[in-house]
Amino acid sequence: MSLTQHVSLVASLVSSVLGRQPIVAVPTPFIHLLGDCTAATFLAQCCYLSDQSTDPEGWFERSHEAWRSDLNLSPEQIRRCVRHCAGMIEVKRMGLPSRNFYRILPEGIRGRLATLQTPEVVGLSMQASVTQAVSSQSESRKAVAGQMQPPVVQQTPQQAAEQTRRHSSIAVKKEKDTQRDDVQRTSPVTTEMLTRLLTGIPTDVICRKPVE
Repeated sequence: MSLTQHVSLVASLVSSVLGRQPIVAVPTPFIHLLGDCTAATFLAQCCYLSDQSTDPEGWFERSHEAWRSDLNLSPEQIRRCVRHCAGMIEVKRMGLPSRNFYRILPEGIRGRLATLQTPEVVGLSMQASVTQAVSSQSESRKAVAGQMQPPVVQQTPQQAAEQTRRHSSIAVKKEKDTQRDDVQRTSPVTTEMLTRLLTGIPTDVICRKPVE
């Protein structure tokens, strides 16, 4: 049964007999922290009333009669609860006639609750923090890498055709240069060499002048 279902069951049981009544929810860690169910209930009610207060600093006024109506506490029980919750709630008298005002000290409550953490819980919390830090660094590196990549330029059809034509011209020019190099590397053939190759007559004979 979930907490919501449990609260609904309690509320329905009470309301079926007494009508709608206020319910005080007491966190189990408060009971373990203070070792007293009454003080834990008192602290939980102070948290609720401080949260509902319209004062910017969370102060709320509560008389002994109001505490008796809320939690059936006597003045002595109220003083004992205040001593148990030292460092987690603050009490002072204000106004004329003077009245008791209360407010919670969230940092004090957090600090006391931290003492309940077992080594296993602390280890898991540290591991979760390290994992989160590593994940954040990885995401940051990915973001930086994405920013360093050059932007992709979209070409128009005309620009793409011009680029293709330019590449084709460069390829044709390279081919012509290659053919020119091949021709220049070939030894020049003279008329005498052609004659010798075609007739089989030595070139010096063909070129010799007749005797007069």
